[in-house]
Amino acid sequence: MTKTYKIYGANGHRQRSSFGKSVIMDFGRCTIEIQTAEITGTNEYTLVSITAPEGFDFTAELEGQISDGFFENDRVGHWEEV
Repeated sequence: MTKTYKIYGANGHRQRSSFGKSVIMDFGRCTIEIQTAEITGTNEYTLVSITAPEGFDFTAELEGQISDGFFENDRVGHWEEV
């Protein structure tokens, strides 16, 4: 099962990670694909796709990536599932 989210920068700011390279990370329990401006064509948001088995807590994983994972040095505004 895969869920995809748009991660936006803080109000009035572009999404910092969108300026970097896209990446795929395999954690064993889940795979996370980060799509930056090189794929999305914008710095307004970064796309995050999480693939994991049914019953996986996607929201907790995403919030973990925002607080102390891939986005820990970014000023994240809000996120939404797409």
